[in-house]
Amino acid sequence: MQEISRLAREAFIIHSLKILAVVLLTIVVLTPGNAQYLKNQPPNCAGGTLDAPIRMEIFSDFQCTWCRAFYLETVTQVLKSYSPADKVCVIYYEFPLDMHPYGRKAARYSIAAQHVGKKQWLAVVDALYTKQEQWAADAISMRFSNRGFRRGF
Repeated sequence: MQEISRLAREAFIIHSLKILAVVLLTIVVLTPGNAQYLKNQPPNCAGGTLDAPIRMEIFSDFQCTWCRAFYLETVTQVLKSYSPADKVCVIYYEFPLDMHPYGRKAARYSIAAQHVGKKQWLAVVDALYTKQEQWAADAISMRFSNRGFRRGF
């Protein structure tokens, strides 16, 4: 029974990755201007090491509801189950879309957190996705300061 559960989880992850690939292809085609934004981001493993046998590169916008669902349902499981065993290196790229008015600000916040450390960056990414409905609804509720982050936005 446990083996069936594990296989079901892996099948779900593979299915989610296929959906993401289609979404990313659409995004890249529709927003070629974001390529300039990506040039300044060196590969940085959010989980695992660069030597891991599988490299999962994620291009995501913090204000995108589909990206949020993918992070909460799939990426967190990969980071929890596979990255500590060094089976997967998860590389995350901020990819803000023009149609999301606060996506770039959230991406800047995430990049700043990367400079502090991996643990802090993961906490910021988690907070941005779990609190997305709150901060994305109105710029007034979005706080890009240490005080705002400690309060959980």
